[in-house]
This record gives sequence, C-alpha cells and structure tokens, in this order.
Amino acid sequence: MVFTYAPNNAEWKLAKIGRNSQCPCNSGKKYKKCCGSIHASPPKPMVLNALDKLKSLSKHELLHRLGRKDIQPALRQVFEELKAKNLLREQQQGLGRPIISAQVGEYRVVAVGNTVYHSKEWVTFHDFLFEYIKVAMGVDWGNEEINKPYEKRHPILQWYHWVCSYKFETIKVPGKISNAPMIGVVEVYLQLAYYLYLLAHNTIKNEFSKKLQDRLISRLKNLENFPGAYYECYVCANLIRAGFEVEFEDELDRSSKHCDFNITNKATSQKYTVEAKAIRRTGALGATQNTTQNNLRASIRSQLYSALGKPSANPRIIFIDVNLPEKSIDEAPLWVEEAVQIVEEAVTLTVNRRPTEAAYVILTNHPHHYHLMDLHTGRAVVAVGYKISDFGHGKEFKSFRDIYHAKQKHIEIHKLINSLKIHYDAPSTFDGSLPSETFHGKPHLYKIGSSHFFEEIGNSGSVATITTATISKAEKLIYLGTDNGYVIRRPISDEELEDYIKFPDVFFGVEYTQGKNIDDPYEMFEWLLRSYSKTPKKKLLEFMKEWPDFEQLKSITQEELALIYCEGCVLSLQQNNVG
Repeated sequence: MVFTYAPNNAEWKLAKIGRNSQCPCNSGKKYKKCCGSIHASPPKPMVLNALDKLKSLSKHELLHRLGRKDIQPALRQVFEELKAKNLLREQQQGLGRPIISAQVGEYRVVAVGNTVYHSKEWVTFHDFLFEYIKVAMGVDWGNEEINKPYEKRHPILQWYHWVCSYKFETIKVPGKISNAPMIGVVEVYLQLAYYLYLLAHNTIKNEFSKKLQDRLISRLKNLENFPGAYYECYVCANLIRAGFEVEFEDELDRSSKHCDFNITNKATSQKYTVEAKAIRRTGALGATQNTTQNNLRASIRSQLYSALGKPSANPRIIFIDVNLPEKSIDEAPLWVEEAVQIVEEAVTLTVNRRPTEAAYVILTNHPHHYHLMDLHTGRAVVAVGYKISDFGHGKEFKSFRDIYHAKQKHIEIHKLINSLKIHYDAPSTFDGSLPSETFHGKPHLYKIGSSHFFEEIGNSGSVATITTATISKAEKLIYLGTDNGYVIRRPISDEELEDYIKFPDVFFGVEYTQGKNIDDPYEMFEWLLRSYSKTPKKKLLEFMKEWPDFEQLKSITQEELALIYCEGCVLSLQQNNVG
C-alpha cells in the first residue's frame, strides 16, 4: 500500500468538478473545454507518438522497418524502451482501458469512464482509490452507516474504520509518501475500490449498462446480497484485466433465466457466458445466511447446479468462491484436491432431467476478510474442466506435445487463469511507471542500451554501453555488463529491489528476460519453443540428422517438427539429470 495522507474516518467526502465549472488550472475556460476534455481525445498509441518525430518515413514504413536488422540503433532503442514501458503498464494494470490521468497545476485529475475527478491530495493511485470508493458507493449512504454503532455498520464501513486507524498508525509525515505492509483489511477495502473503478472505467457503454451497474451497487449495500455482489465485482473486474469486454445481463427480465455476464475476448472475438457463485457462510462478509449445505461437496454441487441451470448460447465459465479461511500464503490450500474431485464427480448432475453442458470451472479463495489484521494471507485460483477431458487441474497427458496442443485449444482460458494469478494488486502509480522512480526519487539510469561514463573503466574512466544487467538480491547490488567487456557494480535501494522482484523482465528499461531456474519440464519445453518455433525447417532437420526416425521427420511440418525437437531436448535433459 502506498499513500500520502490519512482520511478522516468521521465522514466520506470527494471533490468532483462540474462540467460547466471554471477549470481548476486557472485557464479561465470552462472545465469541459479545457482539462475536462481529457477523455474526449484519447492519446495516440505511444509508439507512434515517438516515431512521428521522424518525418522522413511514413508510420507504416517505420513500423515495417522496426523488425529489420539494419534499422538505426537509436530508433530501435526508442522502440524497445517504449515497448517495455507499455508491457510494464500492462503488468500493473492488465489489458483493460489504461488509467487516464494528468497533473494539472496543483491538481491530480483522473477520468473514470465519462466522469472526471480531481484533488490536490492524490499523489498515488491508492490515494485516489481510497477516495473513489466513497463516491462510487454514495457519500450520503457512507455517512449514514458511519454514524451507526460499529457492530451495526455495513462491512465496508467497518473495514473503513480499521483502514483509517492503520493509516494513522503507519503514516510518517503528512503529505509525504508512506509505505505500509498490505494487511487483510486494507486488501479487501482497496481491492473493492479498484473493482468499482474498473467496472466504471471499462463497462459503461450506454444508459442501460449504467442502470445495471447502479443495481450492482445497490446489491453491495444490501447485507443479504453483499457476499454475492462482492464476488461478482471481483469476477467482472478481473475479466476486464484479462482482456475481455464485459456486458451485463438484464437480470430484471423475468421472461427467462440469465447468466451474470456475457464476455468477449478482445484479441480473438471469442464469446463466453459467465456465472459468479460465492458460497456464503454466516458472519463472513456480513452474510446473514448460509448457502453451505452440510459440507464442501454439497455446497459446490449446489452452486454448480444453479449455474448450469441457466441457458447459454456460448461456452460457459463458472466461477465459484469456496470462501474458506487460510492462515498462510505458504500453506498449500487443503481444500483444492477435494474441490477439484467434487467438480469432476458432478458430471452426473442433471437439470430438468437433462444432462448438463460442459463448462470451465474456476475455483477461487480470497480469505483476507477472515484475517483483517494479518499479513500474507493466502489466496488460490484453480481451474477444472467440467466435462472437458483435456483441461484443468490434475489432467494427465502422454507427451509435452499433447499438453501444448490442449493448451492451444483452450488458450483464452489459460491466459485468463494466468491473469488471475498475476494481475491481483491494485497499481500504485497513475502512469504504469516503476514506484521507485515515481515516488522515491530514484530515477532508473541504468537501462540496457544506454551509455554512461564509468569511472571504473580503464585508468581514467570511459563511456560504455550497457548490454546486460542483473541484480543480486542478497548483496543488494546491480551488476552491469558493458560493450567493452567490463562488469560494473552499483548499489540498489530497497524500493528498487522491490520493483525488480515484481517486474524483473522490464526493470532495465527494455524487455529483457532474466535468467531463472526452470524446475518444471513443461515450462522448459515452452521456453525452448519460444526460440525454435521460428527456426527454419531446414535448420531443424540439420539439428536432428542423427535421430533414428530422421527420414520420417522430413515429411512433418515446421511447426510440428519444432515441437518434436523441443520435446526431445527436454527428455534428453531429464535423462542426463537422472543419470
């Protein structure tokens, strides 16, 4: 958690600029004609913005030349740095609409959908989220709840009480950046704020969807509906971060049953229907009733039955939150194997005496609300194939190639699962930059491809270009390799080290995969395939000329040949290690 001030927990308040008000930048213009137009004119892609300066070539020709070896080194360096910057932003914010924000004089201005907010106090994106949740849920509603005795308040306002107390305890200097460990209560409160922001920023297309979002807010306020609505927010927001467009179903239409969302993968246009089911337990997330039925088996089967009973014209994705406490992130969840078995054995379920359809089932657990004052509570995401034989946790395959082909068959869901695992924390910066650079005055000078004067080179120092780089966590040192063969060491701050641990492959300014131990054989197979998938068939056959079935390999396609070669390399490595 990164913040600059502690809010007053006596009330909820948030400044909002009227469209016809005078702009806070003191230009004399109406806000909608000045800074308020930020959402009306989306910026051009960042790569083209940089390349527009090179007038001698068209944009198309520039982009074509970026893949050529004879491109000017300076232009290639600019492109690589911009590509890494965009990747860093995606690693923090996901694949949804980027954060739209600007510093206007003393004000930080943030666009959320078609609405723009401002404040002098927002230095970090966390600052903004702590305030945005108030306007999203309703300032009047929040003040009514906070005036109640603590035990009668809505869980969101109970969380707010402890968040404020924690910030007052950990803040160092008012108005200055402060870091604090992410405890459970901050996790649930900040995540809900981020979910609401993502929904408002990415899904409002028309008045119809706006009304459906307002209905979701109403359900969040209702204690009976809060656990389910909270989980729907989690599912919807994370689908957005994974690169899906989300369309709400009109559940007020009683003419037929409806799934919670329809989603479309932006990269492939593949459509899915989604159901979000959270198992309720009395007292957890303020639930006033259970949806558990004696045990985990009955609870999961009940949620599956409810989800599968709704019609779907597209492949189904069913999210089920098991809602169980877990003490440590280091402890393997004890419920996983049992829950997977329950889903796989539920294939006998029928709806209206008819067999149920296949579905991707995603089991989750986010137990922070059980451990509000604890650090490092565990969370889990497990995928199961319901009537899908080649997908899900624990599935066995005969070869790496079979795993690869099965993964490609369900690639969108695999990418969704990966996104659920890595796109979890709410970003702290507005522009996707490294927090150590933005908040702690640590400009990252040592980027691969950049040149510097190093005193250590030669007798009197020399200019050299950085070609490789890595970090020793134990020593807290950066090791820089230069084009003239020298290795330079530089100290690293705690903030920089934290950024490196989170974003190692883009930390040095360009996309640069850091060396790591690959313990999983299939991960090694995919790592090799990234290199050999583009190797010409003729070259692959040269590598494989001593193979016993060489004559048969000649008739195989380049794609399949690359798979066979990479599989053979991994099997050979495994045999050598065993020997």
